[in-house]
Amino acid sequence: KKFKNVILISHDINRGLGQGFLSGLKAARGDYVLEIHGKNDITFKELYKIINLVGKKDLVIPYTMNTCDRSLVRRFISQAFVNIMNYSFGLKLKYYNHSVLYKRADLNLVELKTSSYFFQAELLVKLILLHNKSYSQVGVYDDFHTGITKTNAFRLRNIWGVFLGYIKLLNKIYLSRKRL
Repeated sequence: KKFKNVILISHDINRGLGQGFLSGLKAARGDYVLEIHGKNDITFKELYKIINLVGKKDLVIPYTMNTCDRSLVRRFISQAFVNIMNYSFGLKLKYYNHSVLYKRADLNLVELKTSSYFFQAELLVKLILLHNKSYSQVGVYDDFHTGITKTNAFRLRNIWGVFLGYIKLLNKIYLSRKRL
């Protein structure tokens, strides 16, 4: 009740990270959209670094500066994902899964094909490659000491969702475009 511009959206069952984002997008009223993860890992100071770049480029893509605060396995898997995505799509992004700042109108250009953890990578690749959107990357320091350290990203169904999303995106970018 204090914040009249804040809307709480919840689902009865887990529909995936991407579906949560899409539900938020439907309810969004402003010109920009930014997803803040429920783990409270981004501080106001770091959020300001992202918001401060509004209007300079089409997308503001944050990346984690203090990856050394994560486990070695998590760092390895995250970096492998970034390397595979960059190699596959010819990009030089430093990270795909942070609190990206989008222009709301740009999100209407993309048909999201996944509700998995891959949704943000799909959005970024499609916006950059298919719609020539410009971007800035900004380093942020995450607070991994909020008490919420467990991730669901490495559950089998989430890994499978990422794999399927990746295959669909490869098809969209390299195969279906040639038929047009």
